Amino acid sequence: MLAHLGGGAWRQTAAFADAFPRVSFDLCEIIAWTGAREAPSTNELAKLILEVGPQRVMLGTDFPWYDLGDTANRVMDLPLLSHEQKTQMLGANAARILRLPVTRQAEAR
Repeated sequence: MLAHLGGGAWRQTAAFADAFPRVSFDLCEIIAWTGAREAPSTNELAKLILEVGPQRVMLGTDFPWYDLGDTANRVMDLPLLSHEQKTQMLGANAARILRLPVTRQAEAR
C-alpha cells in the first residue's frame, strides 16, 4: 500500500505502479490538496488514477484532519473517471484489496 498516491512525489507514482503491479494506493490527503502549489490539479489527479488503474485506488481520508463527506464528494467530482470507478474507489476496492467481509443491506435483514 502506498499512501496518498505518492503525496509530494505524486509525479513518480505511475512509474512506481508500473514497477510494482501488486501495490495498491489510497488517495487520502492528496485529494484534499488538489490545486495547491506543487499538488496535482483535479484533472492531473484523475489522469494519475487512470494511469495507476482505478481498481488499485481506495478511499483514504486522513480523518480527523479531513472530513469524510468532503473527501467522498471530491472523489465524486473528479473528472475523466466513470461513476462506477468513483464508487468502487469509495468502498468496493478497499473491501476487495483488504479482503474485508461485506454484508449487503438486503442480506442483513
